[in-house]
Amino acid sequence: MFSKLKTFGVALCVLTMTCHVEAQSPSLSVSLDLPDFLQFSWPSNFTSWQLVSTTNLASGIWQPVPLPPSPSSNALTVLLPISEVKRYFRLQQTGAGSCVFHATPPVINKGDSSTLTWCPVSGCTYRISPRPGPGGGAGGIVSGSSLVVSPTNTTVYTLTASNNVLGITSQDTTAIICNPCGWLQVSNVEAILGFRYPRIISTASYNFTILQAGFVKFNLQRLAGSTDTDAYFFGFPTADSSSSFLSNKALMNNREDDKTGPATFTTTEVGAGLPLVGVCYLSLHLTCTAYDFTYNVLIDTTETSQFGTTSSIDGAGTGAIGPRPITVGEYGEINNEAQIPAQYPPTSAEYFIPSSDLGERLFTTGTATPANAGTALVTWIFRPPP
Repeated sequence: MFSKLKTFGVALCVLTMTCHVEAQSPSLSVSLDLPDFLQFSWPSNFTSWQLVSTTNLASGIWQPVPLPPSPSSNALTVLLPISEVKRYFRLQQTGAGSCVFHATPPVINKGDSSTLTWCPVSGCTYRISPRPGPGGGAGGIVSGSSLVVSPTNTTVYTLTASNNVLGITSQDTTAIICNPCGWLQVSNVEAILGFRYPRIISTASYNFTILQAGFVKFNLQRLAGSTDTDAYFFGFPTADSSSSFLSNKALMNNREDDKTGPATFTTTEVGAGLPLVGVCYLSLHLTCTAYDFTYNVLIDTTETSQFGTTSSIDGAGTGAIGPRPITVGEYGEINNEAQIPAQYPPTSAEYFIPSSDLGERLFTTGTATPANAGTALVTWIFRPPP
């Protein structure tokens, strides 16, 4: 029924602790609105709360959603398109009376400062880690209700509240993103590209079956001429000694049945192995706010038919992903997936070519068209090496 509904993680996390000022918290409701939108709502009297989200719970980096809430009846609502496989949401208090440990501003340029703020309670001791600079005492102990910090890199700060009777009673975290374009300053990028294109097409004369898939690791190097705000990376498949098929091999299983004669002649191309180094490539373009990439993957295949067996080099997948936005929380890793239309020749910013002889022949003969060729599932991950 909901064929376009993606998997989302929705988290309502409201922290209360012995050494924090407790406040009544609102309930967050989520519902499907049209096939491609989610509606988030909470009671309208909680005007000092905002909807925040993250793609990685372990990072501690939560960012406000791009749209402000709209009043609707007795609720505040936010309508967001379903554009990702997984994203987590929660409500966070930001206005007067807020006792959430937070940073203002949460994003700074290198050399600038941000203020960490919390709500102290009498009788409690507060520590911040990593240990802050000026203003922090021994063991990271801090006093007052705020502290100015100037991290040189993106930093997740942890506030620990304790007292002499209960010991450690609670911890809370907040993140400061330092130098929003810092992701672009790395010299190389680890990339994982995956794609899968199954297709069966029948005509009066032929029956075609295509199953092309790949899961390929790349190491991308920063190209000369790149800047801190506009960088280009290029690379080839990474050598991998793993025996796991999914970790280092591409595959292809193309079948062509010729039914024009009294008999059926079948030609099958099959292949599994590492993509050809020096021929396969991935090219990535990054700015502070967007990224796009192209790729080409070739593998050795074996052609089997009644006329004999020969070895050949054949395609597995070629394609391009058009500009996609980068959110601040993605500067540690960019990952996503999309259904990309199969085309030959490409006619759009995002396309996939089943680039075997059979795949291209389906298009050049008119057997496959952009209207009936289907889509490929393309997945990608980009991250700086650890």
